[in-house]
This record gives sequence, structure tokens and C-alpha cells, in this order.
Amino acid sequence: HCDLDFPTGLTSNDDATNAYYVINELSRYPHNIFKVFNRWGNEVFSIEDYSNDWYGQNANGEKLPDGTYDVIFKVKDKDISMVNYVDLRR
Repeated sequence: HCDLDFPTGLTSNDDATNAYYVINELSRYPHNIFKVFNRWGNEVFSIEDYSNDWYGQNANGEKLPDGTYDVIFKVKDKDISMVNYVDLRR
């Protein structure tokens, strides 16, 4: 069971509003894995111990294009995981 709140929209367009993918109460699960996949199922971003700092970039730090991406969040050493989507708009 995952009682975290996952956003479904991200508008990382340099206006400082909704610029980061913020999972509320994330501090309760600091040891986690966060992955983002494009519409073809390719992993475009992955990080361990995610801390609400993804702004729509790929693994090389380049901005991803507008689109819908799948997000997978897993808590290490616990049977907690969440699959969601995010609509990225610039």
C-alpha cells in the first residue's frame, strides 16, 4: 500500500510554478527508486533516493519533450510501489 500523493502534471517552463515533480510526504520513504518511461516504454530517467528534484529531464540532464510519461516509484526494502503517469508540458 502506498499512501503518497503523486502528481499527474508537470509544467517545467521556468516560471517556478509546478516546476518539479513533488511527491507529498516523500520524506517518510527516503530510500527509494524513481523511474520515468516514455510512451514507447523506454526508460528515460532513473534515480535512487529520489528527493523531489525531477523537472522533466532525461538521464543526460536534457529537457524531455512535451508528452505523457509513466512514473514508477518503489520503496527499497519494503513492498511498496506505485505506477502513475505525468503529463509534461513546457
